[in-house]
Amino acid sequence: LLVSAFPLFRCLLKISPEEFIPACLSALQRFLNRTKPPLGKAQQQNLTRWAVLIAASLLKNNKAAHDALVSAMSQKATVLGCIEAIENAS
Repeated sequence: LLVSAFPLFRCLLKISPEEFIPACLSALQRFLNRTKPPLGKAQQQNLTRWAVLIAASLLKNNKAAHDALVSAMSQKATVLGCIEAIENAS
């Protein structure tokens, strides 16, 4: 998930890879540590791999909408403007 979504998040947050990746990994680990019942290391890795697959599939299958959203956001569009950009791209 982190790797697949990196270009979007980096664009949104305007931070370097050196800052982004450790922060996201730390946030992901904190999230996984709070699960009830606790997940083992293998379960955490499998869940993360599944999330990467889903994120990559979503980005690949919705490239036009993603590109439209990135463009709208780079132009500081409102939320409504972003939604319209996504809807018009499909």
